[in-house]
Amino acid sequence: MLDILREKIADDRFINLMRKFLTAGYLENWVYYRTHSGTPQGSVISPILTNVYLSKLDGKLGALCEQYSQGERRKQDSQRIALMQARQHVLEQGEADPSCRATLQRDLRMLNQQLLRTPAAAYYDPAYARVKFLRYADDGAVGIIGPKTLAEPLQEEIAAFLWEELRLELNREKTQVIHLPTEKARFLGYEFKAASSRLRRRNLRHTGSPHNVVQTIRTNTGNMKLLVPLRDLSKKLTKYMAKGKPAPLSGLVNQPIEHIIEHDNGVMRGWYNYYQLAENVGRLNYARYVLQYSLAKTLARQERLTVAKVFRKYGKHITFTKPNGRVVGFFNAPLIQVKKAKTKEEVDAVPNWGPRRTQTRLLDSCAICGNPERVERHHVRHIRKRGEKVRGFRLYLAALNRKQLPVCHGCHRDIHRGKYDGESLASIRERLPSSNAVA
Repeated sequence: MLDILREKIADDRFINLMRKFLTAGYLENWVYYRTHSGTPQGSVISPILTNVYLSKLDGKLGALCEQYSQGERRKQDSQRIALMQARQHVLEQGEADPSCRATLQRDLRMLNQQLLRTPAAAYYDPAYARVKFLRYADDGAVGIIGPKTLAEPLQEEIAAFLWEELRLELNREKTQVIHLPTEKARFLGYEFKAASSRLRRRNLRHTGSPHNVVQTIRTNTGNMKLLVPLRDLSKKLTKYMAKGKPAPLSGLVNQPIEHIIEHDNGVMRGWYNYYQLAENVGRLNYARYVLQYSLAKTLARQERLTVAKVFRKYGKHITFTKPNGRVVGFFNAPLIQVKKAKTKEEVDAVPNWGPRRTQTRLLDSCAICGNPERVERHHVRHIRKRGEKVRGFRLYLAALNRKQLPVCHGCHRDIHRGKYDGESLASIRERLPSSNAVA
């Protein structure tokens, strides 16, 4: 890494600073560990150093693209050339003798249908090959127009360069040679596949021709399709589901309604903004259904209502009016494909509310019987019993500062079953020393 930086930067003080940064070590549970390899995770300059380091790989891939690419264009398919000549012969017959045009229509129609089923170029032309690459951080994709016998040695050459020049190892489990017309490839969260040919009808007058003739053409051959990885999406939805159905998020029950709605909005809007280039982006409607009913069930648990009453109270799209008059509603924009990505002005400014970090005494023994095994937390005063005056963010802060008591599993069950008849839990809590531990 330092040798690569020296190629462009002739400043020993800067190089020395980078050396200290790379060898500074790290703390884990307040234990110091030395750095033997790699860059610090989470640092703001680690992505920059990654791109600087892998710029050597970009140069090698660019040289390989020039080396293995050959031919200016594919040669035409011989069968298609013969069909075009036969079609031209039929058209010339019709021009020479207009009286026989009716008898030639059937032959002309059959030739046109055969031309639509015949590729324009010889896709297995050994004299034509193209190699292109795309890299994003440490993920890369190499596209090859050519035989599989070209892809396999190219993969080995890249692996050898990574190890010999950069001391990096190619991930063999994730690196695959895929035939895109028949299989799907994965890159940056998308699935890629080569589109099959489609027939489309067009009016020649729209192309500037004076003739109002509808022509059938073959399109989309070899184009790349972007698809939503439905299997990965299903895994992400398991957080919002239980037993195959939408389920409430217990971690959001005690939060304000607008924060719960904006949390689910951030998830749904983020998925759509990322996958809006996919052809099957409409499949996200199922994810929206799961999030919508998970939101409704979360609100139902918070307000102790049924899901039907939640929809009657907040509407089909679950909208809530804040005290300042601003309306917050669940994401219900149409899920349509966007051909070209655009920067959205709508940004989730409100932070996503995750699990609360509360004070804990799990390292203590049971305050009732002294058992050090299976210690749990018992909230002496439940958040719902704090009264109706505590609302909004004050309610959230109150939940952070609930008084907790370390109790073993057996005593905890007795308390909630009403079998505990000992000293007042509040008085036991008052005798405990304060704890600053944070979970």
